Amino acid sequence: HRHALMTMIAYAFLQSRRLKAAGREKKSPRTAPRPTMPAVRQAILDASRDHYQHAALIVKGSSQSAVQQICQSSARLRTHNQKMTVAAMQMALMKAWAQ
Repeated sequence: HRHALMTMIAYAFLQSRRLKAAGREKKSPRTAPRPTMPAVRQAILDASRDHYQHAALIVKGSSQSAVQQICQSSARLRTHNQKMTVAAMQMALMKAWAQ
């Protein structure tokens, strides 16, 4: 292990000399740009629109009483009615947030 440690120290030393000779300065830590509220709202609406189009395809292709889909966020099964209730709550929340 001593040989590997000495190799790493030598590499770090040579790398620091190379960067100093190249004249590069250390970059200041930057924070990621924060999205604006209209951009966040639009992203939520776009995501929900995709979800509702998928839900409409599920409803067209099967009877509501027999439909059982596996929820990806948990291992339990949810009926179509439970999914639509969650979707309705999400839509109401988005409408309230948009105002």
